[in-house]
Amino acid sequence: MIHALHLNDGRRGSKRDSLGRTVIFLMFLALLASMAASGCAQGGATSMDSGALGTMTWDEIEAAAHDIASASDEEGALARAASYGFVDEDGSIAEGTKSIALDSGKTIAVRVADIYHDDKSDGSGKAGITFLATTAVGPHGMNAGPSNAGGWEKSEARAWLANEVLPSFPDDLEKAITPVEKTTNNLGNADAANPSASLSVTDDALWIPSAAEIWGQDIAWFTDDQAWCNDVLAEEGSQYRLFAQAGINAGGIVVDTDDAQAFSHETGRDASAPTELLARTFPDGEKLCDWWTRSSRASDDVYYVGVYKDGSANPYGFLGNYDAGIVIGFCI
Repeated sequence: MIHALHLNDGRRGSKRDSLGRTVIFLMFLALLASMAASGCAQGGATSMDSGALGTMTWDEIEAAAHDIASASDEEGALARAASYGFVDEDGSIAEGTKSIALDSGKTIAVRVADIYHDDKSDGSGKAGITFLATTAVGPHGMNAGPSNAGGWEKSEARAWLANEVLPSFPDDLEKAITPVEKTTNNLGNADAANPSASLSVTDDALWIPSAAEIWGQDIAWFTDDQAWCNDVLAEEGSQYRLFAQAGINAGGIVVDTDDAQAFSHETGRDASAPTELLARTFPDGEKLCDWWTRSSRASDDVYYVGVYKDGSANPYGFLGNYDAGIVIGFCI
């Protein structure tokens, strides 16, 4: 009896031990699954964080940007950027994205667009790094009505970015962003006799790119009595290195005096060509979207130049109240 009792106790102990080990094992599997999910969110195949940029915190990126900005010239800035993995040895922008979790629950990603390019609003020199989103936010109109009056400066989209989107950024990123100067046609419907009078500078923490910053300043989209519009667009900044190195240019589109938009695919990378680098989705990642530039079409009072779903340019423009994507840019 004593032996049987000891044997039965041993069996009960063995069962308890086995159950305990099973529970521990299941907990371990759950932990591994959680870690795997976290890994995918941070650096796996489905991650929005990649490259050297994706491995760094915003505090680390801010420190790197300040180091880059302290260089005495562009060549020195690029050398410093290369040491952080932001550019390759030839000075081209390296692959890599960094996710931003917004207070809204949505997540977007950004990548480096250029180094030592944009002028800080405080007059202290160049910002170290310029970022552009690879994911659009919105949909959102430039204005509530079909108008470009007041251009980028007076647009509701600009106010929305400053008052709602920026405060939704993580605190460490929001404090790292430095406002920069953005030259834009802030009149909308400009004066053909004095087109440069429509251009002015705004100080922006968050902004959206201009046509020139995407396709370069060699713009000849408008012809005949609208040709002066090209000069306005060309003054709204200079092309970012990310797009220049991809060979993106303003060719292939003509907006004639009859308001027709004609296309010709000559270079394969001109503004009329579908361009994956310029294609954007909303944060759900499922559907491509049209998106805005901050460039008003200077010959009328209703349109802003935009980008089609396939990444080709729309110089003809979208009506100011069209619900398109907003592709955020900022500098550190």
